[in-house]
Amino acid sequence: MTQKRDAVEIETDLILESFQVKDPFTFENVGFSNTVKNIKYLVCSDCELGPVGWQDLGTGLCYLAVSRVRQGKEEEL
Repeated sequence: MTQKRDAVEIETDLILESFQVKDPFTFENVGFSNTVKNIKYLVCSDCELGPVGWQDLGTGLCYLAVSRVRQGKEEEL
């Protein structure tokens, strides 16, 4: 979820599963990052890593990648 700003190629990964929510603030610790065209990217508001998901500005719906979020405290997992 991090990439050097001066990278020649943009790293990508395929997101196969996501949580759909109407409001990004349904989840704790979600912040906003860059907006590209009609998509606003969501990041962890504690550490600013991401993107952990995206918001479709046309519909307002948010999608959080299952592979990039965890529920509960780490020591409980």
